[in-house]
This record gives sequence, structure tokens and C-alpha cells, in this order.
Amino acid sequence: MTWDGVQERRGGPRVAISDHVDCRFELRAKVRVVDISATGVLLETNEALPVHSSGRLKTVLAAVRFTPSLQIRRTAPRPQHEGLQLGTVFAGMDEESRKSLEGFLKKATT
Repeated sequence: MTWDGVQERRGGPRVAISDHVDCRFELRAKVRVVDISATGVLLETNEALPVHSSGRLKTVLAAVRFTPSLQIRRTAPRPQHEGLQLGTVFAGMDEESRKSLEGFLKKATT
């Protein structure tokens, strides 16, 4: 069987989906935290991630787990380096992450 000019190895034919189907495509990207505030975090990465995409940051702040959900609001080339900066906002976080962030910011600003 051939599909778009490529020899198909599947045992059965492909079938088109006529209705809109929402899916999730999980992608891991290594990032570096540049700075953080109460509302978001600036990240650096070598991965091209689209604006408005969502994800979860998994790290530790002040020796406490910090796993907020994020939304990318802007991307820009890293100054004088390869890769990108990702400007993100926090889209949500659990109580442990909220307390971790509050404690980290309080300690960093006093």
C-alpha cells in the first residue's frame, strides 16, 4: 500500500477523521529559569515552542517542589546566544507551588 508516495508498512488502510478531535501532544524541553515574579517566569531554551502554548514547569524553589502550569506569551532570540527566551505567565498552580513561590520571592526581596 502507498500513502502520499511512501510505501506503507501498516497492516490496514489509514482512515480520515471527519470530526474535529482534540488531542494532547506531550513534549519535554530543557529550559533555564532566568527570572521569576509573582505572575510569570522568563525561560531560556533551544526548543522552538509556539506562543500561546501551555505547559508545566517542574523545578524546586527554596527547597520546595514548584510545578505551576504556564502559558507562553512571547518568544525572542536570546541576546548574543543561540536559542530563545520564552516570556510566560502562570496559568495555575497548586497550594504547595504557591507557597514555594511566595517564600522564594519574600526571601529574595528582603
